[in-house]
Amino acid sequence: MRLVILASLAACLLPGLALAQPAQPAAPAQNQTQTQATQTPTTPGEGAAEVVGLFGATCVHYAGNAAGLRSWLAQEHAPEMPAELRTFFLAGRQGQVYDVSTQSARLALVSADDNTCSVYVDIADPAVVTRDLESAMHEAQLQFTTQGDRPDPQDPTLHHRDYSVTLNGRPWLILMTTGAAPAAGKPQAVLTLRPAG
Repeated sequence: MRLVILASLAACLLPGLALAQPAQPAAPAQNQTQTQATQTPTTPGEGAAEVVGLFGATCVHYAGNAAGLRSWLAQEHAPEMPAELRTFFLAGRQGQVYDVSTQSARLALVSADDNTCSVYVDIADPAVVTRDLESAMHEAQLQFTTQGDRPDPQDPTLHHRDYSVTLNGRPWLILMTTGAAPAAGKPQAVLTLRPAG
């Protein structure tokens, strides 16, 4: 399973593939209640694979093309989050927030109007997120540089790791935030792609 997700992410990371159809994640749940009722417990390894795979198939694949990403999510019938959750995830920015949960993981995708894109997962092993993301970038022969690796100054249970990459000829930052342990109401891993500069 992990190799399939890595292979699909590697394909999405290859420069020049912005118009190719992305690997399709599992069909999203129709609403939060249904998601919680039908989900099986997520293992930290599964959550890591889900967040990395989805990040590659959405944020990376559609880098700089928020309209294309949103169109694809609409075709896949990904439901938008209710207003209060949208406000929470956007944190003052303009954009759209989607429930892209699968049978094994609770996931949210944020597509901001400034071309920033983030994927959140409730449970994920931080070491596996780092390993899978870096493995996928290596397999795609994507040149990346670690820009920072530090604990959060306000919350010592959080850790940040940042990468600079070039996608479709443009510089981008990949920001990874992970929590030391799952916490109620908080994602354990967040991957963000944003334009550099």
